[in-house]
Amino acid sequence: MSFLQYCKSFPEIGALLKYLSRTVAPTSETSDKLVGFGKRPDSTWREICETRADGYADFIIRQKCVPGTQMYKLQLYLMKQQSQENVAPPLPIRSTAPNPTATSTSASDLPGMEE
Repeated sequence: MSFLQYCKSFPEIGALLKYLSRTVAPTSETSDKLVGFGKRPDSTWREICETRADGYADFIIRQKCVPGTQMYKLQLYLMKQQSQENVAPPLPIRSTAPNPTATSTSASDLPGMEE
């Protein structure tokens, strides 16, 4: 890790990592890409995302990754998939038109509003 920190201290390396982190965005084609490292190197990115029960996806998301690395790209993919899963479906639009079957309420029907 200290060697990585040393390398990142060079402005050229920092600029390259920043560039790579912006230009390498996960796409739908990456779903079938093999992880290639860690406990599950032979799993695809999609399998890691779909089998969250073992905690591997959450582990990857919590790590501080070097931009541009395979782990960083997998982390971006998992976070993107997770954010898409957490998006709530749109709420139905309520009609503001009066309901013709509803009964009207008079002031005498409300408590404390007797005539």
